[in-house]
Amino acid sequence: MKTILFLDVNGVLDCLRCGRGADCGHFHRLRRIVDALQCDIVLTSSVRTSRESCRRLREQFTEHRIPVWIGATPDLCGARWTEIMKWVERHLREETRIVILDDGDDADPRPHTTALAHCHFFQTSLASGLDDEITAAIVALAAARRGYG
Repeated sequence: MKTILFLDVNGVLDCLRCGRGADCGHFHRLRRIVDALQCDIVLTSSVRTSRESCRRLREQFTEHRIPVWIGATPDLCGARWTEIMKWVERHLREETRIVILDDGDDADPRPHTTALAHCHFFQTSLASGLDDEITAAIVALAAARRGYG
């Protein structure tokens, strides 16, 4: 089954503890996730609306050997979940596992739908970003998938 990781940046890869643009191991953790899930990344972050921010992020991805994102959600100036669903409607034609990694609860699908059986939401903290606990939980999805098939 194909997996798409919907990725926020601020509060996930950037956090208050490290400072904007600093890497406190977040990119290493993201690479572990991408390697384990063998997923494609779709940006959901406000970073997607700035060429310069995307350029800097692309450099960080390259430096950490993380495959560059395949696309970005549309900027609908609304809840992040709505933007994710619009991307899914436009691009996915097969059963796909969806993993959402965001520090905001507006990306959480649970209040909006139960229609997506393979949708997993992980909420980071703006203070600390992507930590070892969340990374392990996401990597466990890959292990569970291998155990069933």
